[in-house]
Amino acid sequence: MSGRARTLVTWSALPTLVMGLLLGTLPVAADESRSLVIGVDNNSPSGENFGFLDYYPRAGVKVHNGDVVGFRFTPPPTSDEIHTATLGTPGESAVGIFTSPKYPQPIVDGDDPAPAGLPAQFQFPNSILFPSSPPAGAPGGCGTQAQPCSYDGSTEINTGILCHGACANSEYFFKIDVASVPSGGLTVNYVCLIHGPTMQGSLQIVPAEREASTQNRLNAAARAQYEPQIDRGFDAKAAALKRARKTGTVLAGTEDSTGNVQVLEMLPRSFKVKKDTSSVRWVSPSINEIHTVTFPQGSGSNGVDPFPFVCEGSPDTPATFPGGVPCGNPNIFEFHFDPQPQGATTISTTSTVGSSGVIGSIPGTPFPPSYSFNFPNPGTFTYQCRIHDHMTGTITVGREDDEGE
Repeated sequence: MSGRARTLVTWSALPTLVMGLLLGTLPVAADESRSLVIGVDNNSPSGENFGFLDYYPRAGVKVHNGDVVGFRFTPPPTSDEIHTATLGTPGESAVGIFTSPKYPQPIVDGDDPAPAGLPAQFQFPNSILFPSSPPAGAPGGCGTQAQPCSYDGSTEINTGILCHGACANSEYFFKIDVASVPSGGLTVNYVCLIHGPTMQGSLQIVPAEREASTQNRLNAAARAQYEPQIDRGFDAKAAALKRARKTGTVLAGTEDSTGNVQVLEMLPRSFKVKKDTSSVRWVSPSINEIHTVTFPQGSGSNGVDPFPFVCEGSPDTPATFPGGVPCGNPNIFEFHFDPQPQGATTISTTSTVGSSGVIGSIPGTPFPPSYSFNFPNPGTFTYQCRIHDHMTGTITVGREDDEGE
């Protein structure tokens, strides 16, 4: 996620960042309810920028009424991803949760004029960004291990966006508190509202006389799920690099066959062309992730961010976070979505600003799968994905007699 995006929704003091071993067991006092932790996303291999649209483990979790279940964002603070864990009512499908009227995907902001190239100003609703309940410490607040939110199964309930750094939460806890548990148990599905049903999981609430999961068993299942994904990520990257060489293009990311493993890298990271063939085409083949190709890398392209944060007003102003509260009043905080291309299509200097806008191959979306820029002058030009900050690359334009990549 972009650097500006990581300033998101700090309703209260940031929780202590949880580091250490994958899904380490939480300390639970003897007189407290049993607590279990489900991982959200996972650690990238050293030297790579992989993201995991998955929960760890995504299945096989059995809990009792009264247990506390936490969702913990696993990657380090350098991760480019954000997620939610949004629980449905018992038996509700992941698709049903994702398409629930409570969580509409980008909606029209009728108070603001349409940006150039768009029919209207779009924004993400706060019901996706923020937890369903006020933060712990506020009146009626909850979400910590000591003060978990109640899940009674009567309605969907959302963690809000989880990440390290400046997200409001890197972990979020629910206490299972349903009225009754039938002999066959209750299945509760959950989904990420950012990435959709590709990123889903489930837990089962079982009667007290049936055995429930232990944290050690969940940790073992998580490792068994994660380890083969690493291999699939490297295989997907190798195939993407081969495709890029064959087609003379740059691939903006790629994914494994399941969509759970995202290679958040420009492939190849360094691309060289001759001056007389200085048009470069980027292709985004992933069907579960979106990207941008934005020049230049760094703060020089802040003005073409596809996800600007604003405080509603006349006119809107860039969002501030006094005391950790967005805009000083979350009710006027807006997360705009500007997916259109912006700026130049010809990158003539290292400071020229231009963005592809959102590109991707997600079925049913209006985003184009590819975009091209022209480079009329020799030099080295750095760029990035404005959605995934660490997804960077360079284009080197040589003289007419230089060989391209």
